[in-house]
Amino acid sequence: QGVSHARAAVDQWRVLAAADTSRVRARYAVAMSRVKLGDFLGNPNLPNVGDRAGATAQYREGLALMHAAPPDSLAEWSTRRLLALLHERLGAMLAADGRHAAAIAELEQALAIRDGLVKERAASVDARRDLAVVHQLLCEAQLAGGDDTGALARCERGLALYESLRAADPRNAQSARDLALGLQSMHKVLAARGALAEALAQLDRSA
Repeated sequence: QGVSHARAAVDQWRVLAAADTSRVRARYAVAMSRVKLGDFLGNPNLPNVGDRAGATAQYREGLALMHAAPPDSLAEWSTRRLLALLHERLGAMLAADGRHAAAIAELEQALAIRDGLVKERAASVDARRDLAVVHQLLCEAQLAGGDDTGALARCERGLALYESLRAADPRNAQSARDLALGLQSMHKVLAARGALAEALAQLDRSA
């Protein structure tokens, strides 16, 4: 049912966007609907129906739509945040398919955008969490691609952000879960580098 609702939303917003190509908000809504549809179809980090190819196609179409928008429309903070999300989602799908170099390229684009968003709104919890997530995804992708040194640096940066978010709001369940996942990624990197005692310590902290 979630997939059918997401498809209907995409179709409705596509009609509006096609009717007036200058409707930036309509383009934004179509792209966001594609993110949600892609998530339902096959995002490996969320409950899905197992259609990874379909999910990848939705994220690609969302990116194409955003890049076809007037350049000045991408200057808005929220629009750039969506653009980064699309790059992140596509990168995650490519990583799941074992296409590590392509995944890293997409994730690095998300990282560049999110780094700028945090600089503009340093107090934004959402922006800082977004940045931590892409550091962690890059850590995992670089590790899978054989670059454990690069992976370590990404995991360290992601963990620092997760820990700062957790310290700022100790009762927040999302920040606790994020930190645990970040520690698990660090465990993998340290284990791959042969630092087994440190790796186990990270795993213990994540429990």
